[in-house]
Amino acid sequence: MNNQKQDFVQSFQLDKIGMRGRVVKLSESITQIIAQHDYPDWVAFKMVECILLNAAIASSIKLRGNLSLQIRSEGAIKLIATDYTAPEGENGLPSLRGYARFDAAEYADKMPEFVKSIFGIIIDQKTGTQPYQGITPIKDGLTDAAVDYFDQSEQIPTRFHVEIHKDKLAGVWRGGVVMVQRLAGEGGINAVANDDDHIKRVEALLGTLTADELLSDELSSEELIYRLFHEDEPTANPAQKVQFHCSCSEEKVRNSLSIYSQKDLKHMYNDDGMVTADCQFCGSHYVMDPKTLGFEAE
Repeated sequence: MNNQKQDFVQSFQLDKIGMRGRVVKLSESITQIIAQHDYPDWVAFKMVECILLNAAIASSIKLRGNLSLQIRSEGAIKLIATDYTAPEGENGLPSLRGYARFDAAEYADKMPEFVKSIFGIIIDQKTGTQPYQGITPIKDGLTDAAVDYFDQSEQIPTRFHVEIHKDKLAGVWRGGVVMVQRLAGEGGINAVANDDDHIKRVEALLGTLTADELLSDELSSEELIYRLFHEDEPTANPAQKVQFHCSCSEEKVRNSLSIYSQKDLKHMYNDDGMVTADCQFCGSHYVMDPKTLGFEAE
């Protein structure tokens, strides 16, 4: 039984029709991410949608490193970047983070959020291999782009149902997504022969899901899965808690500056003669003595 009410990923199988899925429910993590940046709602809702999709997609693969889901656009929202990082060690937790760049003036002038935009996934397994990158244009929205990505780039029929709610008085965000996809190269009873029928049926079932059901603390994810797919012999696995965490550190900043000479670093001084760096994901501010930086450091 899943005892987590929020901030978890839970996988399940539908063996009868050769499909698998994920239920993701987030609250504290996305509330932290949005609050740190004080994004306007029109940006925040898109950010939360990206984080939910990222968590569902990343948890569906054997991830040893990081999966980045990025949106780039010429519209009022210029960039959304989200990361899902696999846990380190047996007791570690997967972590989420994200940030956005946008132009509020363009949005006020009725510029759409996304114009000539792309949906991109970058998978870095941190094992000495080259990162994988997949890109698809955004035609009808972020979740639809995720469907297109799997249909076109992975040839794995995949469907999503996303719900997002903001408690304006408390400033608390809640988000949930159910992701269902065909098992690659496998199947259940007549799974391949009836693939289109199964996908259409999954779409219809997901269409019955309400925000109250998906975001409820009273309805467990197991109950939700069974309510939706009880005819397909669902099996739920233990839930995995996730958290907001940023991997930035002063050490990493110092390492990134280690290729510069003292002459190069002078161009980075602030008015106090120090070198500063800000993390776009978590807002951490680092102030460093330039004499301790670069390959000529004292």
